[in-house]
Amino acid sequence: MVGQTITLKGFNNLYVSGEDGTKAMTCTRTAPQAWEDFLVVDAGHGKIALQSMGMYVSSEDGTKAITCNRAAYGTWEVFDYILASDGKPTLRSSNGLFVSSENGTKSMTCTRTVAQGWEEFGINQ
Repeated sequence: MVGQTITLKGFNNLYVSGEDGTKAMTCTRTAPQAWEDFLVVDAGHGKIALQSMGMYVSSEDGTKAITCNRAAYGTWEVFDYILASDGKPTLRSSNGLFVSSENGTKSMTCTRTVAQGWEEFGINQ
């Protein structure tokens, strides 16, 4: 998957958007466009970073909604790609917590201790 451009679909059957880095990320798009494409970057040590529109996704260390506005990746911008027990992909940040789509009801976060439906994503669906 490293080096590929992917889309992420949330539990609500909508796509994750980097929002062109202008506001917190959401999972509200009915069809993927440029802002919903993410390049998977090898961040070393078995971790990945996600880049959209030339900027990297940041977990914001779980202190606020996640964004896609970093020019480079550091600790908060790398993720473990982990398959859940049902085989669906999840993303765990350096804070040990999982990214959540929030089911599209608010901006995405990285605050979940366990990955369940809202923390699982479909890839290129």
